[in-house]
Amino acid sequence: MTLIKLFRMYLGKLWEQIRYNIRMNNLTDLLEQVIDRDTFLNFVAALMRDRKQEATKAEWQNDTIEQYLESGLAWAKTTDMGKTQGLNQDNLWRVFAEFLYLGKIYE
Repeated sequence: MTLIKLFRMYLGKLWEQIRYNIRMNNLTDLLEQVIDRDTFLNFVAALMRDRKQEATKAEWQNDTIEQYLESGLAWAKTTDMGKTQGLNQDNLWRVFAEFLYLGKIYE
């Protein structure tokens, strides 16, 4: 393999990592911006795209809908729907968005 091919391979992997980091920042940024129906739906669409992406699929702790909901439920019960974490309970759109996000990562 030539040096140029190795360099291109390295740049390709680096670019993929940069795109991945941007997607993750966008997902958490969108989560933090949820204040109403429209921002909630934008977040849900981004969460759905995140699940479909090969680069981010491995981050999902739960492969089935049952596991996903079980994890969200475990988070909700453990944290009293985020109250113990300081989540503002007045913004129910954000609370439910957190529930959906935690279904992705909570074990």
